[in-house]
Amino acid sequence: NYLRLRAAIHIHTTYSTGDESLRDIAEQARERGIDVLVVTDDDLLRVSFGLPPWRRLLRMSESHRSLLADDTLEAYLDEVRRVDASFEDLIILDGVESAPYYTWDVDWAARRWTVRGWNKHLLAIGLDDAAAYRALPILGGEGIWLQQDGQSILRMLWPVLGLFYAVWLGRLLHGTLVRLLIGAACLLFLVDGALSDFRTPRFDPYVDAGMRPYQAWIDAVAAAGGLAFWAHPEGAST
Repeated sequence: NYLRLRAAIHIHTTYSTGDESLRDIAEQARERGIDVLVVTDDDLLRVSFGLPPWRRLLRMSESHRSLLADDTLEAYLDEVRRVDASFEDLIILDGVESAPYYTWDVDWAARRWTVRGWNKHLLAIGLDDAAAYRALPILGGEGIWLQQDGQSILRMLWPVLGLFYAVWLGRLLHGTLVRLLIGAACLLFLVDGALSDFRTPRFDPYVDAGMRPYQAWIDAVAAAGGLAFWAHPEGAST
């Protein structure tokens, strides 16, 4: 005994790449006899490239309107709940579209930087919780980081020791220029590490991690009680 409902899935509003508000879309859905509306605005539309060895300090980013880039996730979920409550004959479910992972294909000689895998998008539906959406492991999001451990302390400690060496111990072995270079390099590593709170990412865009990032994302959605789908599996991978 199933109840068949007409659904419109993978809808974007003005919170990301859409041109119309959720309320306007809901009005149109009701006029067309739609029973369920699944809204999946983009959680984060941002790509970044950092120059080694200080990839966070020397980083360039390009972003577009999206829930995490504009810090509108909570407002978006509130809007979904508010509009859903105002339409008795229409069910509106929250969701997001994610691009969990991409890699950089860099040809330094040709001065060409190519993003690979950017169009591998997934949909997370029904988490109904801002913290759960923020915790999804996507590049540029909070869910990408592993918990701090002993390695985090080591990443913070060795630049500090290097600075101590340049300022104090190095006076017995090196001249001023060498000490300045050592101190400057250690300071840059310290600042670069501080930008990530000395945490380790699950994966990064500079080493191809294969399908692991996508499986990690799917597992996180399932653990949060949501549903995960590929957004457009028929699309060619670039």
